Amino acid sequence: PRATDATPAMADAHARGIFPERRDAASLAFRREIRRFYDAAPKPSLAWFRSTPSCAGHKQIAVHVRRGDIGDGRSEAAPSEILGCVAALRARHPCSTVHVTSEGNATALQYLGDVRLHVNEGVEATFHHMVHADALLVASSTFSGVASFLSRGEAWACGRGRLVSAPGGGPYARTNPWYWVRR
Repeated sequence: PRATDATPAMADAHARGIFPERRDAASLAFRREIRRFYDAAPKPSLAWFRSTPSCAGHKQIAVHVRRGDIGDGRSEAAPSEILGCVAALRARHPCSTVHVTSEGNATALQYLGDVRLHVNEGVEATFHHMVHADALLVASSTFSGVASFLSRGEAWACGRGRLVSAPGGGPYARTNPWYWVRR
């Protein structure tokens, strides 16, 4: 069964088209309308992305590591899984800066090595950076899932230490954050 069918409520919402992972005209129009609303709202600056290396084709990668608020039976991804996915993104984008966003104690994320940590930063700025990243690694989280819905960049999930996307692939892979709920 698909992850969206995991509960009757999710299955019902999916059947009614609330999670527009489809490519039909109504779903695409909904997505465009939500993006238009987001684009029109005031937002913080993209300060994380200001300084970039001088290599050609530089990419900004945002990684959401969900910690601290998980109390619904799920657990945060294992460090080895996150490391594997960050390495895969760096391989795809050799000239890139990796920004990791999370909550809690920053020292607990030092295993990630050469990344820019953004821990306990404001929700609005964090969300805006995730939306505008060239590539986004989502957590098992509605927060980063919705950012991927609004994003025009790549969106990925981490499955057993490798990059995965939702059914359908391409730019529509990121439109259903509930696909990434760990099973």
